[in-house]
Amino acid sequence: MIEVNPSILGVQVVTFLIALFVVWKLAWKPIIKILSDREELVRKSIADAEKARQTLEDAIKSQKDIIAKADNDAQLIIQSSRETAQNLAMEIGETARREAERMVESAQKAISSHKEQAIRELRTEAATIAVMAASKLIAVNLDDERNRSLVNSYIAELTQK
Repeated sequence: MIEVNPSILGVQVVTFLIALFVVWKLAWKPIIKILSDREELVRKSIADAEKARQTLEDAIKSQKDIIAKADNDAQLIIQSSRETAQNLAMEIGETARREAERMVESAQKAISSHKEQAIRELRTEAATIAVMAASKLIAVNLDDERNRSLVNSYIAELTQK
């Protein structure tokens, strides 16, 4: 069985108390300071990590907001471009229609002018033909049958020219 020797136990208790006193006087304050510094470092690291996480979340939210705004702006630009293109197409169509109307009107005026000129030339030519036919009839004053024959031959002569 185990026996307890009181003298050895007393020496061991005294040695333990001396060792505890030496440790308390020499090492206790530095150990506590190291533990306090370590605790402060851990707290600071946790706080810095929390700040970094919050900053990152804010940056992500800001980035999402910027992307959403850019997407919205892009949609507005696309819509504006479509409207501008439609307006431009309508303006071009209207301009083309007006130009076509102007060209048709100009062509109608030119046709009318040429028609009037042709009628004037035809009247002048008809008057000339009538005068020439009359002068031939007067020069060869014959009977009605001969006059008709002469006019018909003159008309045939003119159509051949």
